Amino acid sequence: MSMGPAAAQGTGSGTTKVDQLNSDMTKFRDYETRIKAGDTTVDQTDFSNLAKEIFSLTQDVDGSATPEAQAIFAELTNTAQALSDLITKTFNADAAAAADGSSTVNTTNTDAAIATMQNALVSQLTVQTGYAAQAAASLATIAGGSSTNTLSAPKINSRNGGAV
Repeated sequence: MSMGPAAAQGTGSGTTKVDQLNSDMTKFRDYETRIKAGDTTVDQTDFSNLAKEIFSLTQDVDGSATPEAQAIFAELTNTAQALSDLITKTFNADAAAAADGSSTVNTTNTDAAIATMQNALVSQLTVQTGYAAQAAASLATIAGGSSTNTLSAPKINSRNGGAV
């Protein structure tokens, strides 16, 4: 994602966080289109890093409990799940070929990529849920009531069926 010295971003670059978020969302749209089209050449590390950057910038620009932020978080989650599904589909096709003896498959990299993506999603969802709980508690306090936090992070099941 390096853009070279002429396109520096961040503190002192003159590029606002909104501009950075918009730029990153443009890159994200490209990934989203490729993933929906079944492109198996998507660099999972670059995608994951971009999603983390968008997640952080969204919190800075829109907060975490706003409808805009929630929509972006949902897009990130849905696209990450679509990539995970694509990886699993490709893995299963390769595994089927290996089962009939027509090829062999090394699953180490695939398993590691799936685990990394699932861990990133769980981490992001945990943070998001925490912010939502804080917002709910603040609103209840402002309204003069008390808050009972019933929010919890969703469970994401691993490929082997266990919760991550």
